[in-house]
Amino acid sequence: MGLLNHLFDRVVVPFEVWGELAHRPDAFEPPQVAALSYLEFAPPDFLVPAEAEALDPGERAVLALAVGHLPRATLLIDERRARKAAKELGLRVVGTLGVLVEAKRQDLLTAIGPLMEERISNGIYFGPQLVERILAAVGEDSRGSR
Repeated sequence: MGLLNHLFDRVVVPFEVWGELAHRPDAFEPPQVAALSYLEFAPPDFLVPAEAEALDPGERAVLALAVGHLPRATLLIDERRARKAAKELGLRVVGTLGVLVEAKRQDLLTAIGPLMEERISNGIYFGPQLVERILAAVGEDSRGSR
C-alpha cells in the first residue's frame, strides 16, 4: 500500500473495504495502519447505484463513494464484475497490476515479477498470458529480472 500515496493525490478507503482487508491473514496491525497517514477513511453513508447491488459490500461501497462523492477518482478494483459495473457507471478503474506497472514506470519498484508471484502464491489469479504480457511491457522476464 505504500505505493499508493506516491501514485495518487488522495487514497480514500471505504470502511467496508478496510473491514474486508482487516480479516485477511496478512492484514496490517493497528500500528502499521496508523503509519499509513495518507489514508482517508470514508463512512458507509452513500446510496449504492443499481449497477453495484450484486457486488460484495466492499465493492458496493467503492462504487457508491465514487458515484456520490468522487466521480473523477480512479478506482482500484481487481474483481471483473466490479470493474465492469464501474465502467458502466463511467468511472475510471485500475487494478493491482496497473498500479505495479505504473510504480515500475516511475522507478518506485525495481521489479514487479516477484510481487506478482507473491500475489499468485497467496491465491490471487492472474492468467499466465496476462502475466507474460505485463512483464514484457515493463522489460522483465518471467523471473522478474531486467
